[in-house]
Amino acid sequence: MLSAVGWAAQTALAQPETDPLWEIGIGAFGLVAPDYPASGESAFNGLALPYGIYRGEVLRVDDEDGARVVPVETQAYELSLSAGAAFGARSEGRGVREGMPDLDPLIELGPQVIFRGPGFGPETRRGRIDLALQARVVASLDVDTGSVAYRGLVVEPELAARWPDALGAGTELRASVGPVFATEALQAYFYDVRPRFVRAGRPAYEAQGGYLGTDLVVSLSYDLTQRFTAFGGVSAASHAGAANRASPLFEEDLTGAAFLGVAVILSESARRVPRRWADR
Repeated sequence: MLSAVGWAAQTALAQPETDPLWEIGIGAFGLVAPDYPASGESAFNGLALPYGIYRGEVLRVDDEDGARVVPVETQAYELSLSAGAAFGARSEGRGVREGMPDLDPLIELGPQVIFRGPGFGPETRRGRIDLALQARVVASLDVDTGSVAYRGLVVEPELAARWPDALGAGTELRASVGPVFATEALQAYFYDVRPRFVRAGRPAYEAQGGYLGTDLVVSLSYDLTQRFTAFGGVSAASHAGAANRASPLFEEDLTGAAFLGVAVILSESARRVPRRWADR
């Protein structure tokens, strides 16, 4: 995220209403988060890898909403296919899951509808609130064998706000909140205790589908130059009233997470495309 704030302000004001069709860069980030929803154990995970951004008419891979396919987009709404992912967690030495199988990384894919909401703030720093309705298929990935296993469905209605230049030129403040509902299969992946894993203080338990929790995320990004961005954020998850609070693997009603990272653009296309509704 330029050492001279004045330069950043000038570039932000001069930025055209277009973006490169594609960008290639390197990014790195670290995340401290619970092993799974309502876990009392947290772990640090990090990644450093090349990344690509593509702003096509239908196929999009960007820093705004991740990877998605957008067949329909208007000023009022967007219909798209989106993806997500989550780190796995080891069970060895991890309290209530000691002796149980590890949790593999999760990948998600499914449709979403985003309704463009009202704007707020001054005209030169206009923010916006959107409502997203998401439903995704969840699968786990065994990194040792490369096998993929179906883990259920998740539904996440989300109210999200973004505010460009909220804390000065080159910054963008984001916040989102929404409940999470999961099918029995996914809840079982987190909270089931099968008879062979029963031990003192960990009785058998069969999970049920329903409410998983409510997530609140606040993040801030800062463009130090046109090619170098730093970002970070915190999140809180409330699991009070969750469907599987009776599971011996359910430990905390309130959990938190934090992340921090950087991204550097190494190359970009000469061709530029009009800025999408989502980015205006």
